[in-house]
Amino acid sequence: MGALRDRIPLQAATGAWKLLAMPALTYALATLLGVEPLPAAMAALFMAQPTAATSYVQARLMSGDAPLMAAITTTQHLAAIVTLPLWVWWLAR
Repeated sequence: MGALRDRIPLQAATGAWKLLAMPALTYALATLLGVEPLPAAMAALFMAQPTAATSYVQARLMSGDAPLMAAITTTQHLAAIVTLPLWVWWLAR
């Protein structure tokens, strides 16, 4: 639990990038390239998913900052409880 308080700005930045910016960029690029609305929305929703829990395992095995990766994974999954329904709502309109 202590790792959740470690480098909060970094956790917020990675969460905002992964849960907000990446889906928006994906949808914008798909639309710009002429992809039909449903496949573009599905691509955006795919990108709106929080980071995989296996990223913690990978960080641990590769001598990375596993506690930070666990915190990032946890905060992104908690934030996705809010952001995913918002993406579904926005893309469905």
